[in-house]
Amino acid sequence: MPIHTVHPLTASPRDSAADFSRPSTLGEVLQARAETVERRAPLRRCTRLYVVGGVLFGLAFVLCGFVVDALWRGWSLSPQHVKDLLHTNPLHAIIATAPLVLGAVFGLLGLRQDRLRRELALRMSAQELARFEASHDSLTGCANRRQFQDNLIEGLQGAGETRLLALVLIDIDHFKHVNDTYGHYAGDELIRLVSRRLSTLARGGDTLARFGADELGLLWLDMPDEEAVQQRLEELDRLFDTPFLLETYSLRVTVSAGAALAPLHGQDPVSMLKAADIALFRAKADGRGCHCLFSDEMGVALRRRRRIELGLDQAVRSPDQLTVFYQPLVGPDGHTIRTAEALVRWTLRDGTSVGPGEFIPIAEETGLIWPLGEWVMRRVFAQANRWPQVVIAINLSPVQLRRSSLISLIEALVLEYDVQPARIEFEVTEGVLLENHAVIQDNLDALRAMGFRIALDDFGTGYSSLSYLRKFAFHKVKIDQSFVRGIGVSSESEEIVRAIVSIGRALGLRLVAEGVETREQFEFLRGIQCDEFQGYLFAHPMPHHAFWEHLHGPLDSGRPAPPLWPQDESLPARDSLSPSEA
Repeated sequence: MPIHTVHPLTASPRDSAADFSRPSTLGEVLQARAETVERRAPLRRCTRLYVVGGVLFGLAFVLCGFVVDALWRGWSLSPQHVKDLLHTNPLHAIIATAPLVLGAVFGLLGLRQDRLRRELALRMSAQELARFEASHDSLTGCANRRQFQDNLIEGLQGAGETRLLALVLIDIDHFKHVNDTYGHYAGDELIRLVSRRLSTLARGGDTLARFGADELGLLWLDMPDEEAVQQRLEELDRLFDTPFLLETYSLRVTVSAGAALAPLHGQDPVSMLKAADIALFRAKADGRGCHCLFSDEMGVALRRRRRIELGLDQAVRSPDQLTVFYQPLVGPDGHTIRTAEALVRWTLRDGTSVGPGEFIPIAEETGLIWPLGEWVMRRVFAQANRWPQVVIAINLSPVQLRRSSLISLIEALVLEYDVQPARIEFEVTEGVLLENHAVIQDNLDALRAMGFRIALDDFGTGYSSLSYLRKFAFHKVKIDQSFVRGIGVSSESEEIVRAIVSIGRALGLRLVAEGVETREQFEFLRGIQCDEFQGYLFAHPMPHHAFWEHLHGPLDSGRPAPPLWPQDESLPARDSLSPSEA
């Protein structure tokens, strides 16, 4: 596979156009040195020719002198006559051999001077190579983090209202997938190719740097206004419209970019890097493959996220702030409770609540979903056998399903709490099906083999196909509430719901309608033969004691509700998570 040359990616205002022909990787530096030595080869050949030519000239001069003298005297050029000539005229021989001696002397001096020049060039090459290694990335030839920060400090000194500096942080999207699928050599080559494309955006005194792995940075100087920066960012997005060729594979790759402007968003390196990092995080949250320019609102959102992340870590370690709520699923009569979905709720010590839609994604990204999920399973397993008439559904995150130790954990909990697997139902989302992960398939198969039920949640919002429904052998499909809300409002939503129910019936699946809030929705869904219904029309999520009342009627002093969780038990220690498992 050919290695494309990457042009130098750093320049100062004094750099000329010729400077951009310098090599940019260590291999190219050594190659350039070899080319320099090759260019000097004619000089060395000239020196050798000078020596040989001097010797031959001296010999020719001597020979010509002998010939002329012999002809003048009328002698033949026999060895005896040459010997007689040297005896009769020794001065002639000395003068004749002078060029020979001078040629040899000057030739030796030339060889000595050439050797000194080569030694000096080698010492200079070693020093230049050391300086290059200290300030550049060895894989791409880009500036490294240290050089980038030095250039950023220098650039900030000249930034002003009429001369903006743009700092752009770039991540290659899903780069780990490339390494895992095609190998690390292909990953290194992809980084080189991405750097080469990005180098077209480094103009004049701009800088492109690689910080490590798939993280890169661009420093744009002398930007006239924010609109010019936006245009350059859009140009960055268009660079990746064309796929990359890795060996025989055509690979389409996108990047996420976050940008900050000086002096608008900061006047020192720390604040600029922080602002660009916030913008990069926002670009990833928006779906990746795009860019985002920092704004003050992003800073507020990120600070809240950091507080949630820190608070959630503390809540998982000391779960007095966490509670499991239960929302009933009723049958066609609207009263019989067949299933209840377990939903975790988080209430801060000041009484404010954080919604699951806000803290669950953070838990998944940080790896906290594993200890949080274990805590929920322990609570539910402890309660399951106390409600034998109800199946309790637990949501499983894709992060949990990707972990090979999930089954061993559940097996241990089943033995610890002596729970019947038939009393537990695990819900997974459609996104899990798209990953085609072998561990996910094995875990789902193992859960079914143990006797647990598997339900597909939020059906219709992702990319499920009939092949997925047959492959994973679900027991139940839950119709997403976005379609249920359209009943009575949109005929299109009604037709989609009818189609889902028809498919489910054909595959022998139980159908559950989520988000039922009106009588009209309930009557429509019951009319097309949905099996279970969940929504505010029947009950809101409720804590343990309220759910007990919902099942058995109001509590009285003679029949207290059993505690959901023994007071003397605590959350098991959180184990370490590797980056791949988190």
